[in-house]
Amino acid sequence: MNHRLPLFISGVLLLIACSCKETNGPGALQNNSWRVKSIEGSNYLSVATEVYVLTLGADGSFEIGFEVNECTGSWVAGPGKALDFGAPGCSKACCDSPYADNIKRILDVVDSYQLHSGKLDLIAGDEQIHLTLVR
Repeated sequence: MNHRLPLFISGVLLLIACSCKETNGPGALQNNSWRVKSIEGSNYLSVATEVYVLTLGADGSFEIGFEVNECTGSWVAGPGKALDFGAPGCSKACCDSPYADNIKRILDVVDSYQLHSGKLDLIAGDEQIHLTLVR
């Protein structure tokens, strides 16, 4: 009976390890929705006055809604904190606010991310989009 104890403990530890949700890597991004709080550049910080929600699917798709447009595209997380968004395809060619157009422009050139305590920063050179997890 004593020889089964190490096997049992190994099985329990394996189950625990497999059931833990990734909290800081690319897996923590997917299947979540993130609300834009602000965009920031080297000489500006602009707080969102409208509700913009970015949803990242586990299948590598994303969607984000603006005042007029619903935009979709693809995303992929690479090694380290690398992140790339495909250019968003939007339902209409015009009519979103300049703020929304800025978000689209920055999304198109995002190259990395930082994730901490339910907050996500999408980084594109010296510009960032700051988001919080929608619960």
